[in-house]
Amino acid sequence: MQNDGVLTEREAGAHVAELRSRVVLARDAINASDKSIYATGLLAMKTALKTGKPISGSAGEAFKGELSDLLELRKATLFKDTSYRRIADLSGAEAFATMQYMPTVLKKISV
Repeated sequence: MQNDGVLTEREAGAHVAELRSRVVLARDAINASDKSIYATGLLAMKTALKTGKPISGSAGEAFKGELSDLLELRKATLFKDTSYRRIADLSGAEAFATMQYMPTVLKKISV
């Protein structure tokens, strides 16, 4: 039962972070009047997430920023005696490394 919460949190994090990254990529492409920025960035994001590597550039910063917001919300839901070994590490480089273990979610990221 405890694992279900971790998976749900990771899935939610992946979805909202992906959406935020898409918005940033779209803005970058519009500002540069170059639609290939969006397509290339999206492909790089999907590749990075599948391999557990950090996403580079503004999309990566947006992804981390969205997960950071999720972590802030998480703090209010933890009991004082909750072991940090029992929850997913969604901070720093671990935020990207943990995403590679969700192939179903990654399949939904269309390029």
